[in-house]
Amino acid sequence: MLKKLSKILMVPVLCLLMVGTLGSTCATVPGENIGDGGDGGDGGDGGGAVAMAVVQTAIASHTNARIRAGDDLVAYGTEARLGVDYIIPSAGDTAGRGITDSDRFRSNSFAVAGKKIALVGATDSTILYQVAIFDSASPGTPTVIPATQVRLQSIPASDGDAGHIEADGNYVAAVSDPSEVTSGKMLQVIDVSGAAPVVTSFSTDPAASAWNVAMVAVNAASKKVVAADTNADVFSVYDIDNPNTAPTQFDASGVDDILDTVQMVFDGRYVFYHNNAGYAKAMVLDTTTGTFTELEFAQNNVALGGGKFGYFVDRDASDDQGGGRSAIGATTGFGSPTFAGDVQIDGYTNNNGFFGCGPKMVITPNGEHFFLDGIQHSTGGVFTIFTDPSGTNAYGCPGWDVSCTNNTVGFRSTSDGTNRIVAYIIIP
Repeated sequence: MLKKLSKILMVPVLCLLMVGTLGSTCATVPGENIGDGGDGGDGGDGGGAVAMAVVQTAIASHTNARIRAGDDLVAYGTEARLGVDYIIPSAGDTAGRGITDSDRFRSNSFAVAGKKIALVGATDSTILYQVAIFDSASPGTPTVIPATQVRLQSIPASDGDAGHIEADGNYVAAVSDPSEVTSGKMLQVIDVSGAAPVVTSFSTDPAASAWNVAMVAVNAASKKVVAADTNADVFSVYDIDNPNTAPTQFDASGVDDILDTVQMVFDGRYVFYHNNAGYAKAMVLDTTTGTFTELEFAQNNVALGGGKFGYFVDRDASDDQGGGRSAIGATTGFGSPTFAGDVQIDGYTNNNGFFGCGPKMVITPNGEHFFLDGIQHSTGGVFTIFTDPSGTNAYGCPGWDVSCTNNTVGFRSTSDGTNRIVAYIIIP
C-alpha cells in the first residue's frame, strides 16, 4: 500500500530529451558512479569510458517503428507500419541501402541475425504472417519462407510488445499457427547460416494452444530455444540439435506466474523475466538447477549478456526518476546488483535525467558494455553520457530504442527535438 500511494503522489520526472546534430558525432564524458550517488562530484576517473562516438545520420525512422543492431548493420523501420531498410555503419552510410519490396514488410516487427534480417509479412501483402530472410552481405530479393513451414500465429501490435520473432547468432525463433504449417507444430527455429534458410519444427508443443505462447527466445551458443506458456505459466526449453526430444519444463505458477507484456531474455542458462504479481518483480530461472530467484519490484525491460544482467527497479516513486533506476551486475550475484544513484546529469535539476537511469537497457552479448536509452554507457560500474558536439545542449546526446551487438549500437536520435533519425555507435 505504501508503494502504491507513493506512485500516485509522485511528481513526474522528465526523461532525457535533448537536441542533437545531423551527421555529427558525440564523445563520451565521465558520469557518476552508480551506487549511492555519492556527492555529485567529478565522476571519478570516468569508469568504463572508451573511445566511442555517436554518429547521427539524416535518415528518418518513424517513432512507432523498430530499430535493431546486427553485425556491422543497423536495420530500421521507415514508416509507422510498413517498410524496413538498413545501413552499414563501417561504410559511413548516409542513406538506407534498400530492401526489395520493403513495403511488403512490417516496420515494427523484424529481427536481426548477424548480417541477415528476418522480415515479417504485412497485413495487406500476399505474404501475410510469413517470414522472409534478407542477406545484407549478398543483397537481393528477400527469401520468403513458405507458409507451410512458418506461418506466424500473431504479430504484436507494437515494437515494445512481447512476442515478436526473436534472433540470436544464426537462429530465429518463431511461433506458428499449427493448422497452417505442414508439421502441425507450434514452435520453429530458422537456421539462417547458409544461402537458404532451414526450418526445424519441434515435435512437442509448448502449450495447449499457440495463442498461449506469449513469447520465445533463442540462444545460439547453447543451441536452445525457450517458449513461455503464460496460460499454464510454464517455460519449455528445447534443444535445437534434438528437435524430437521433449523439452525440459519449469512451472512458474508457484512464483506468481509469467507476465506476458515484458519480453523475456535467455542466455542459454538463465531466463530473465517479470512475474505477474500485483506489482511485478524481476525473476530469474536457472534452467540448470530449476531454481527460481525473486528480485526487486521491476519496470521496463530486462537484459542479459556475457554473464551480466540489468533491469530497472520499481520499489517506490523515486525509482521512476529519469525513466527508471537501473540495477546491474554479474549473473553470479543476481541478488546483489549495483543500483543507480540520484546524481542529476545537469548537476542541479531533474529536468535532464539521472546517471544510470532510463527507460530501456541492453547489454552486448560479450557482457562488456551496458547501454541505456538517453543515451548512456557503462562497463559495469559507471555510466557516461555522450555530449552534443554542436553545443546546443550540455546534457547529452538524445537516444531511444537502443539495441546492440558486440560491434554495433543502433538507436533513434533527433536533430530538431521532434523528428527521429537513425543513429549508431561503432564499438572498437
